[in-house]
Amino acid sequence: MAKARGVRFGRPSVAIPNNFIEIINQYKRGIITSKKAIEMSGLTRGTFYRKLQLLSN
Repeated sequence: MAKARGVRFGRPSVAIPNNFIEIINQYKRGIITSKKAIEMSGLTRGTFYRKLQLLSN
């Protein structure tokens, strides 16, 4: 019944920062390390790599 009313279940998704594409490009080119990219994005390590994988496809 809750689903019929439009209640959303589960954990809310994490929004990626506006400059995430720029951070990813710098990371892929080797300008910054993965640790620095994770710090700059403000995401956790797991979320960073999950979002990176989604954008690579």
